[in-house]
Amino acid sequence: MLVRLFLSLIAMLIAVGSAVADPYVYTAIDDPLAGPGGTTFINGINDTGVLTGYSVTSGTFHSFVDVGGTFTTIADPLAVGGHTLAQGINNAGEIAGEYTVDDLNTNSDFTVHGFVDIGGVYTTIDVPGAVPGTTEVYGINNAGAIVGDYATADAHGFAHEHGFVDIGGTFTTIDDPLGTNATDVFSINDNGVLTGTYFYINGSSPGTHGFVDNGGVFTTITDPAMPGLDTLPSGINDAGALVGQYFDNSNPNNIPVSFLDVGGVFTTISDPLADLSLGGTAAIGINNTGTIVGGYFDSTTGHGFVATPQSPADVPEPNSLMLLLAGLLGLGAVRRTVVHRAT
Repeated sequence: MLVRLFLSLIAMLIAVGSAVADPYVYTAIDDPLAGPGGTTFINGINDTGVLTGYSVTSGTFHSFVDVGGTFTTIADPLAVGGHTLAQGINNAGEIAGEYTVDDLNTNSDFTVHGFVDIGGVYTTIDVPGAVPGTTEVYGINNAGAIVGDYATADAHGFAHEHGFVDIGGTFTTIDDPLGTNATDVFSINDNGVLTGTYFYINGSSPGTHGFVDNGGVFTTITDPAMPGLDTLPSGINDAGALVGQYFDNSNPNNIPVSFLDVGGVFTTISDPLADLSLGGTAAIGINNTGTIVGGYFDSTTGHGFVATPQSPADVPEPNSLMLLLAGLLGLGAVRRTVVHRAT
């Protein structure tokens, strides 16, 4: 009996070691309308756990909302010949994203427009003064503020991307001072803090870095694991925790690595089912409970995921198990002594 308990405790200690190493429980999400080989991405999650994202099967996109495993299609009626991409969702269930239109019926010349879906009523988001058909929307907070990017053209016809915030139809341009070529805003929290990326060309060395914009004060975000390479934060919650990806030049396939940044402390996010040679894990969004969403690739296709933080109460403390193990070993020694004396 004691031998069985001993072996069980050893197994528990091994399991606890794994749990401590990865504080998240990962759940795969697959759009039921994605056909064989279809890929699912989860782009947004609100504080009640409602998900939004899209799947791709043979070039066909299908956006959805997932409420406890019940999937509902999101399709902007103006996406003629194009597709709808659901990008973010707030606690009221308002969904922000973008749709494309095949204006020339060529299947190759698309324009893009933002949208917000409030109770099934779709409203187009186009930044005034933008090059027509270049407004992209990525996120929405609980106050209904919407973020994204748009393009303008200079005198030579070259496009320059700018981030924006749309609050009730009032648009504010967001340009990181270091982003000499482009700024993109991907997420906004309920405090109005933004995160995204800026792009610059310094001689022959282009680069992309992340930023946080707090009231017009820009802070560059660079994962210390690869300080000279691209860092791409894509989600921020009210506590200021960031998720995103950086590129690892030591990986021969140039597969991005996902991260969680809490107060400047970076932690790698990696779904245990991901195949690092095929695409790895892409962390895209985070809510106020610290739950992270995104996608990963395995040997067959791509899947969405939800990474839920484990409560410390869910995992036995290793010290407690060690004490119990020591107690059982002591009990075994006593038992052996008693048996020895009896014989």
